[in-house]
Amino acid sequence: MTSINWIHGLFVLCGLQVILALGACNHGSIGSDWADADPGGDQMPSGDDGSDGEPTTSDDGGIADDDDTGSDGADQTQPGDTDSADELLPPSQSPIMTYCPFTDAIDLDTFAGRPVIRVCPAGDTRNGCHVDSIATAVSQANDGDRIEIVNNGTPYTECAVIPDTLAGIEIIGVCGRPHLKDAVCQKKGLFLNLGKDITITNIEVSNLAISAADGGNAAAVRDQSQGNLNLRYVYFHHNQNGILGGKGIVTIDWSKFEANGSPVKAGYTHNIYMSADVDELIIRNSLFLRARNEGNNLKTRAQKMLFQCSVSASLDGADSREMDISEGGEVLIVNSIVEQGPESVNSGMIGFATESTNPDARHDIMTLAIHHTDLINDKSKGTFLAYNAFNNFALELIDVRFIGPGTTISNTNGGTESVNQSGVETLADRAAAGLAPYHTDHTQLPLPPGCPDFEYF
Repeated sequence: MTSINWIHGLFVLCGLQVILALGACNHGSIGSDWADADPGGDQMPSGDDGSDGEPTTSDDGGIADDDDTGSDGADQTQPGDTDSADELLPPSQSPIMTYCPFTDAIDLDTFAGRPVIRVCPAGDTRNGCHVDSIATAVSQANDGDRIEIVNNGTPYTECAVIPDTLAGIEIIGVCGRPHLKDAVCQKKGLFLNLGKDITITNIEVSNLAISAADGGNAAAVRDQSQGNLNLRYVYFHHNQNGILGGKGIVTIDWSKFEANGSPVKAGYTHNIYMSADVDELIIRNSLFLRARNEGNNLKTRAQKMLFQCSVSASLDGADSREMDISEGGEVLIVNSIVEQGPESVNSGMIGFATESTNPDARHDIMTLAIHHTDLINDKSKGTFLAYNAFNNFALELIDVRFIGPGTTISNTNGGTESVNQSGVETLADRAAAGLAPYHTDHTQLPLPPGCPDFEYF
């Protein structure tokens, strides 16, 4: 497992033979240096409706106008007991995806020592079914409880508010992946998270919408929490937002966000949108695909971001950027694929500090490292990487392939910068890179380099 240390704004990447700053590699979890940090601040930069207040479809390449979970189904030991993702297997291999307590549990009322509250569909009277409502289960939960939602093939059409008095719970789908849809709490999200250290695992959420008058920005998870959210094996699609908000450390593993974006708030809603209250956004082995209605595949104001062994691709989506890193910060994109499709409304693929017009809002440290990554432009023009160089911006490109037409890097504001490149290739098209032709099926994309366990799902 590659580990990352953040040292004085530079990256130390261990396990890939890349060292960008002096320091020892501890092979612990990312973010351990800030475990006691106070995230502070307001939840979103623009108020309670959660819109960012700025459209994100600028085509000029510059400032936009705009605790443990899982089961092995046998001995009740839990993959994921550590802070690292070492034990999280690909979906096709993960026992978390197939665990069903009615056949696999040793004790129907506990899991690895944790109390279980099990939600079954109405009418299911099997021993081990405790309640038939997700909201009821949340209301009955205590700190550290595990809420299991039983899949039976019929969607659940209800939402739940996780109160600010609740910490360390896990909400997990069992007996397959349950589908939750068509329900929004307090005009915000299917899960309105006010709690702390919440984990959501193996849940599908879709078809969430509220009116433009109510904000037009319903989310699978509206995160107004006390801090720290873990998402594992989730599939959030065809909502107005996938995730909106965030605080502390947000970790996403083996998850897919697809076709989120609101027609009544075009350009203001995204597959995910993380607030500036997020200290670290950690993304591993995950997919961000074809955001709708001019939204970004990934939009973040987090202070730090790791994007590792993951894919952001517009394919045939009418999205904006594949990554909008609005206020800059400390960012590492490694062993990944970023693809912009022909229908994308913004010719910029990755934007860094694109909205940092307010010196009081932008992050103090501005570093962007991209390593062992393919950037693929399937449009006829574009800019792969556009940034505003503030606060002595440093850019590091190592073993990066720019594939397709367009400008590779653009310092939009002409600010002071330091650029270090090694092993960078510029290739005319997919054929020159030895890749298959463009296809709208994301499983036809190349595998992220250097990620032997990665699979498309």
